Amino acid sequence: MRVLCALMIIGMMTSCTSDVQRANITDPDIKYRGDTMFSHRRTLLRGELDSLCIASRDSLVEAYRDSLVVVRMAEIEKIIGPIR
Repeated sequence: MRVLCALMIIGMMTSCTSDVQRANITDPDIKYRGDTMFSHRRTLLRGELDSLCIASRDSLVEAYRDSLVVVRMAEIEKIIGPIR
């Protein structure tokens, strides 16, 4: 969970720069190194993020199921009246 929070914070920090600042990188070597670093880190994080999804899958499925049951019960009660 800490990794996910860290990724969100990093994403927000990088999105705050203006387009003018990003457009000033003209050196091909800098672009290549940046692309290489991004690709390497993305590959490393992909496995970790997948494992986070697998770990939280059961609780997410249960929460969605409970939510659907509440919605469907409300629809049924609206049609036929309170069940209890």
